[in-house]
Amino acid sequence: MKDFGAVLSMLHAGDSIVIEGANRRSRLISDPLFTGKTVAEILTLLPEHSEGVPDEDFAADVAEFRKRHPESLDASRWD
Repeated sequence: MKDFGAVLSMLHAGDSIVIEGANRRSRLISDPLFTGKTVAEILTLLPEHSEGVPDEDFAADVAEFRKRHPESLDASRWD
């Protein structure tokens, strides 16, 4: 398979990937590279009486992130 994006999608789905090369050892990759958390999961990690608030740069940080990642979000994964 030459589609690296498809390989990453398979890893994120939890599939195992075997990479083989000429005269090289094979490697089995079975763990996802990144497992994201939903907003609900992140909120459960906050202290019970958290007073955390976004700082004054929060909006600029979000805008910069969206500029670097313009791809559509998968709404089916939202909670």
